[in-house]
Amino acid sequence: MFATKEMMEEMLLDMNSIFLGKVLNVEGNAAKIQPLEMIQDTRGKARKKAVLPAVPICQSARKFVDIAVGGMTASKALPPETGDVVVCACADRDITETRNGNFAVPAEGHHSLSDAIVIGVL
Repeated sequence: MFATKEMMEEMLLDMNSIFLGKVLNVEGNAAKIQPLEMIQDTRGKARKKAVLPAVPICQSARKFVDIAVGGMTASKALPPETGDVVVCACADRDITETRNGNFAVPAEGHHSLSDAIVIGVL
């Protein structure tokens, strides 16, 4: 079976790689993220994607703020916090078990938003 151009475009649109999201709250080393890209429903109306409840935050995902120290300015690295726009990457496969350091045979599916991790702060 040959895929049409429209089918291929739809498949590519359903595949997630990297996206921007807004941090709704942070709890420990995970964040509740609202993806900022919208999708169209079957009637063509734009709507927000579902909130991701517990996206792991990489330790290297930091924002840099300038602080005054003794008349000079220095940068301080801070973890993401509520309201920040973050860069999220979607793993190739399910990360449910592997995010805890366990070996696992991943479930079916690729590049799902549920397999996202925060890799940076804008």
